[in-house]
Amino acid sequence: MEDDYDAIHPKAIEFAYKKDWVKKGKTFSFRKVFFFTLFSKCRIRREKTRTMGTFKKWNLDANAAKEILRMEEEPLQTEDSYPASSNMGSVCLHATGPITPNETTASLVAELKPNLSKNRFRFTGT
Repeated sequence: MEDDYDAIHPKAIEFAYKKDWVKKGKTFSFRKVFFFTLFSKCRIRREKTRTMGTFKKWNLDANAAKEILRMEEEPLQTEDSYPASSNMGSVCLHATGPITPNETTASLVAELKPNLSKNRFRFTGT
């Protein structure tokens, strides 16, 4: 999602250059400018889930997906973790104050089968 998109606000690119989010002489990239934010640590969470997905590659079933979504701290961490110590880089996020003002409120695990009647969908919510 660099420069191949169906629609974009007519002034979005101009706005990005004006805010200096794209340096002069550089090509506009929607992904680099708008896709992630720094303080929400989206890149860190994406990397953690990607790492665990790769680690589980041949056993990536619904249970493995749920395990990944419950990850509080670092992948493959062996010591206990506590919700109060989570930060914006945790996949399973708990609101703990000004440093971590948000929390995970919903997750979806879809188990898709060739026989559509065997598909299973699991949702969580708080």
